[in-house]
Amino acid sequence: MIYDHSMGAMAVHGFFCISGYLVCRSFNASASVLSFLAKRALRIAPALIVAHMVSQTLWIHFDRYTTNPIPYISNGPVWTLSWEAACYILCAALGVIGLLQQRAFMPFLATAWLIFALYSGQRDSGTITAIAPMFMLFLGGAAIAIHEQSLDLRKAFPFAATVMVVTYIPSIMTWIHDLGGSVFIFGPKVSDIQVRDLAYFLVLPIVVITICKHTKPIKLPADVSYGVYLYGWPVSQVIIALCVRHGIAVKPLPLFAATLAVTLAAAYASWRLVEHPCLLLKNALSANRRGHLSGKI
Repeated sequence: MIYDHSMGAMAVHGFFCISGYLVCRSFNASASVLSFLAKRALRIAPALIVAHMVSQTLWIHFDRYTTNPIPYISNGPVWTLSWEAACYILCAALGVIGLLQQRAFMPFLATAWLIFALYSGQRDSGTITAIAPMFMLFLGGAAIAIHEQSLDLRKAFPFAATVMVVTYIPSIMTWIHDLGGSVFIFGPKVSDIQVRDLAYFLVLPIVVITICKHTKPIKLPADVSYGVYLYGWPVSQVIIALCVRHGIAVKPLPLFAATLAVTLAAAYASWRLVEHPCLLLKNALSANRRGHLSGKI
């Protein structure tokens, strides 16, 4: 656990940062709103539909995984994709009303951040702790895309990385929280966890986008990233169910290795048979493609 977030949650957070950056660029490169939405649908829906059918078939075959440590769930991670689609719609709506422009976007983002900060103390609300951060990180990535020409990410990165490190150290966070309590003595009660999370969500897009832009990509014969996300959970569930059925002890490292191998094979098949053909259709809709990166998500 880092910042009280699991590694899986942090991976999702990073994904929404990247998604905001790329999807905003995709909207600005699209000939129309319908073209943009069609490209988004072609990228996410076909592989998801196929993966859902496969997951449900396996779920039924293995009696809803009732013998597994986490029963009944056919494909846990895909719940985030509904919110990813919601971000696509939000991006389209902002573009239509002209808020994806440099002068208009920052006032909107500042307002969104003010509302988010005011409600961030509601720790018992899944909407505040899980859903709202996805939207804020998406908007953070979009902000970088919109202001990319005027931003120097190389200079911003050390500051953002320092903030992440500092807010991760409990003693420093306690000192900052106590200092804030002294300065804003009659202000609203803000916990050190709120301060830490707000700082984390604010600077994470800078850290993630900078690393992605300045790291040499690994060349693979296929883009298996989406397929890994779609098939990792059901593959793991099936392997565990088979082990339980045959009386084989489930150990973490062998489970990870077996899951990774099978998932990569499934992801490769998904890319070749579903995603890549749809990507060709998606690119055909692009009136003005802006580089290889915008065509990958």
